Amino acid sequence: MKILSALLIFFAFYSVYGQENQSLKKTFDLIDEDQKYLKALALLNDFIQDDTTNTSAYWQRGKCLRNIGEYQKAEDDLVKSIQLDANNYRAFAELGTVYAMTYKIDESMKNYNKSIAINPEYAFSYNGRGAVYYYLLEDYDKAMEDYNKALQLDPNYSAAYYNRGVIYRLKRAPKIAIIDFTTSLELQPKDHKSYFERAYTYYLIDEYKLAIIDFTKALKYNNKSNPYYTINNKEIYELRGLCYHEIGKYRKAEKDLKKAIKE
Repeated sequence: MKILSALLIFFAFYSVYGQENQSLKKTFDLIDEDQKYLKALALLNDFIQDDTTNTSAYWQRGKCLRNIGEYQKAEDDLVKSIQLDANNYRAFAELGTVYAMTYKIDESMKNYNKSIAINPEYAFSYNGRGAVYYYLLEDYDKAMEDYNKALQLDPNYSAAYYNRGVIYRLKRAPKIAIIDFTTSLELQPKDHKSYFERAYTYYLIDEYKLAIIDFTKALKYNNKSNPYYTINNKEIYELRGLCYHEIGKYRKAEKDLKKAIKE
């Protein structure tokens, strides 16, 4: 599935350049643990109103705005963050993501590369650049290189396992893809995207019963709280219905296909 936004929503927790600022730390808790972007935005708006010089506050707010689809506002905040600190590699990487989401490929690559030049050990930049190589440039080999680098730097980076799994599937290495999706799920047990991709990979290799289990979990955990990262249930019901049909459960297949039509 070419859903660019599905690749770019996992974040690691970072302190504010070593500062123990509890207000900003709380926004990280909201962003990274619960993805409650609107609540985080409210806190960040208050913080920035009192302190207009904190580069990390603008970077965090830019991240929140990007995650709710407010790309122009996100860009403005991230540019401001970089103006305050020209070495803010996190802001450059996040700006690269904003440009990727708005299909500004050259600007996206420029900012990811700048982030990597400042800090070549920031895994997020490689994961994001890998997404551009895959989704926008269709260069699977370079995408794979970046995902491998991201995982070398951060072996617990669930998004990179997910992304690399997609590449393996496309390269017709389904068993390796399943291993990566499984690892992603071990790190993020409720990730609907990884369940969907693993289910689809099982479907492709005729493991219909395993696919049904994962499609069911994809439906259960589908992130309806954030429309920018929700998988269309129609597609899940259709594929699960096909799996039921393949194993002879025709009534369940018919039921799923009817549900797909209603979606």
